[in-house]
Amino acid sequence: LYTDFFDEIISDRFETVLDQADAFIFSDLGTTTFGYAIATKKPIFIFETLLEYVSEELHEAIRGRCHVIPSSISQDSRLIFDKEAISRLLEERQHEPDTKFIENFM
Repeated sequence: LYTDFFDEIISDRFETVLDQADAFIFSDLGTTTFGYAIATKKPIFIFETLLEYVSEELHEAIRGRCHVIPSSISQDSRLIFDKEAISRLLEERQHEPDTKFIENFM
């Protein structure tokens, strides 16, 4: 799914290796790793379909902190997303992350 977007898969505990990553791509926001990642200044990429499983009151803050990739789920339950959008966002100069999510919800 993400083979075009990473150099290495690290299988150690996330909190011990998070400094080795340049950015994070999440396919699930219900993990403890998301909480660790959101507290860093590193870019975070999530799929728009994930917001369907999150309270609407969090959407604006999550969108402010994360790059949201347009996506959908196909009839055979496959994630469909714009690979070019991820590539473009990874190539862009990253700005200081929005901290509203941390300030308001953590």
